[in-house]
Amino acid sequence: MQNKPTLKELTVFGLVAGQTTTLTLTGENLTPSGVTVKGPLQAKLLDTKPNTATVEVIVPAECPPESFELTLVHPKDSPTIKLPVLVAAVKEVTVKKPLSRFDQAFSLVPAPSLAVQTNLDNDQAHLYQLPLKRGEKLEITVTGARSSLSDLDPLVRLRDSQRRMLTLATGRLRVDRRLFFTAPTDGMYFLEIGDAQQRGGPRMLYRLVVRRL
Repeated sequence: MQNKPTLKELTVFGLVAGQTTTLTLTGENLTPSGVTVKGPLQAKLLDTKPNTATVEVIVPAECPPESFELTLVHPKDSPTIKLPVLVAAVKEVTVKKPLSRFDQAFSLVPAPSLAVQTNLDNDQAHLYQLPLKRGEKLEITVTGARSSLSDLDPLVRLRDSQRRMLTLATGRLRVDRRLFFTAPTDGMYFLEIGDAQQRGGPRMLYRLVVRRL
């Protein structure tokens, strides 16, 4: 009797809008005859073996940052997996740790947009500094547990130069945090990203995108 096919979690944090990505999906008893995907994404099966399936996924530039279900078509059973689509950015930035004190805050200059992908090492939040002029508008997006590689429940705060909290974003576990902010005055602002349960570790991964509007 043939066992049902099963899929393991993705090996990438997510797919970026406007890009084509080749995924190697792993599992057991795969050998699918095809692949389907929901939403505006397009998928093509490139190669298949008993424990792997190679799939090309095209994500349109206008695709919303949501998760879409991909199915490997199989006569016995058709396993599915969620593909998280991430907000695109012009520049990917590598941060230098530690970031847990205000005097260690990493400077971000979104011109016009940038992305950071990293993890919380411990129960201390990460801090970023944003030099802004009065009237400048930003869109800030943080993705955590919407990716199967992350357990982070993002807690996002924006503070002024005196470290007073101006706005807060929290919510359901597998939903991105999004802030829209207009600087009331010239000055330095601080973006704080932590976990709602104050956890840290390799699976406390997040992707931050800051976009100038």
